[in-house]
Amino acid sequence: MVERGGVPLVVVPEEVAALPSDVPLVRVIVQLRPRDERIELDYARRGEDDEIALRFLRFLIQAPLHADGRLWQPAAGRPFFDRIPARVDGGIHRYMGFTVRPVVTPDAGLGLCVDATSCYIGAHPLPVKLTRDEFASRWKARNCIYRFGQDWYEVHLRGLADRNVREYRFIKDGKTWSLLGYILDRVRRPLPSDLGSLPDDSAVVLYQDARGNELGAPAPLCYPVFHTSSDEVARQHGRAILPPHERRDLTRAYVDRHLRDLRFGDASLCISSEPLRISRQGFRLPDLQFGNHTVLSARGTRGAIQAKLADFGSQRLQLLKDRAAGFYESAPLDRQYLILPRSVYDTFGERFVQDLSGVVDGFFPQPGDYKPVVVSYDDRGQQTFVRQARALRLAAAAKCMQPGYALVMVHRTADRGGHDEDQLAAMVVRELRHQFDIRAAVIHSDVPRRSYREDRGPDGGLLYRPVQEQQKRLAGYLRNVAITKILLTNQRWPFVLATPLHADVTVGMDVKNNTAGLLVVGAHGSDIRSELRESRQKERLLSAQTATYIGDVLRQEAETRGHSLAAHRHPP
Repeated sequence: MVERGGVPLVVVPEEVAALPSDVPLVRVIVQLRPRDERIELDYARRGEDDEIALRFLRFLIQAPLHADGRLWQPAAGRPFFDRIPARVDGGIHRYMGFTVRPVVTPDAGLGLCVDATSCYIGAHPLPVKLTRDEFASRWKARNCIYRFGQDWYEVHLRGLADRNVREYRFIKDGKTWSLLGYILDRVRRPLPSDLGSLPDDSAVVLYQDARGNELGAPAPLCYPVFHTSSDEVARQHGRAILPPHERRDLTRAYVDRHLRDLRFGDASLCISSEPLRISRQGFRLPDLQFGNHTVLSARGTRGAIQAKLADFGSQRLQLLKDRAAGFYESAPLDRQYLILPRSVYDTFGERFVQDLSGVVDGFFPQPGDYKPVVVSYDDRGQQTFVRQARALRLAAAAKCMQPGYALVMVHRTADRGGHDEDQLAAMVVRELRHQFDIRAAVIHSDVPRRSYREDRGPDGGLLYRPVQEQQKRLAGYLRNVAITKILLTNQRWPFVLATPLHADVTVGMDVKNNTAGLLVVGAHGSDIRSELRESRQKERLLSAQTATYIGDVLRQEAETRGHSLAAHRHPP
């Protein structure tokens, strides 16, 4: 699909002789009308046809890689992974692989952008037998890799069928099939062991294909996908983050192994023996201004504290803790709420509040210290979005009676997919602001739960202490929460730019669950404000909406400053 002169066009290879005149889409039928127009694609020439050339090249590359028995791909456009796992740890397979996509290079050529990546799949499939309660509590809304013979692809589980693989039936190509019969007919021999030993009374899980059709898959052929943020892979994922030189070597190995001999009919794809090298472009770090007019510089500014580039980060942290410098914005905090799940509040909550308060006070000393109003909400029962959202609303309505700022701890809900945006966190931020005039930030309970353990004091009383093996991680976590979730949410800026930006105003945008967040930053970073707007799209803004919101922001900025903004005065 391309657009020319405001008209959407479907581009097809010349050898395609017949196209349908009507194409049914969701609630509409699109009519295709042929145009008497022929495009001569020249891959060596850059111009308006680059979009078409890159799309065709992407399809051409996908086909031979998809046919390579050494690789598997979760879905079209996703990375390719080695079929043999690189590591097995704790019942989880780590698969290594690579992404590849055609791009226009800076020297006006065509290249392949290749990078190494990894994913985590359970070593064991779903059980042969599943009850509805077990499926709802453990597997519903989970992503799995469905091993349909040699074709492995990712599915999103939506339900559990009433019938097993022998009884589950459907019509395909005018013939009625059982699920087991269809799989055995379509998978080439020899069969993989998990399919060869598949019991004929295995449970069937349900998913939807790209067209929205409901399909079934045998539960023992579905292997759960684990996100990198999940507890199960957090420990081993650190080992998968490779140093740059190892990542580069691994990427080149994938190029040599899989991309050197790609053929498309009679044509071969020729790839250079060396990767493209781009000339190094550097820039000098801007000076940072802290409290009491203290400036940190890596560019030799007179009167500033000087720092080498390698030491810049550590000196920045030291200045934040230095009472002679400290935060640029140091006005006392407004009313603070800390909203915790009841299960946390009743166990390690008191120690967590104590530790977090100590870190906040260390960075941001103020009269009376950091003493939030601690509020708990009922997190008992199944931790779904609906139940947790209702409990949070009730707690806020009962105990957050005045405007202020809040830090809210939530669980990762059971009905949230591994790659889905956090619907609960987005709801908390939106509704606390709209209904209670409370600006909120959200943290998750994962790290705190792993960081504290039950212990006994000298008198035998029950107390909670940080887990020794987790102390370093906990310290970094608390520091991050104190700065990014509490102080920044309260608009207490740790530093601003002593070297101005090129633009008068910088606007950042993000969209989650039909809510657009806009952050407006002035030239020095000291004038920052945020806005929430509605989005008609769940995770994006339409072009017209974006233009309207940015126009509103610039008009407000001009009115606030009392003069017109010179948006093009400096190069971007």
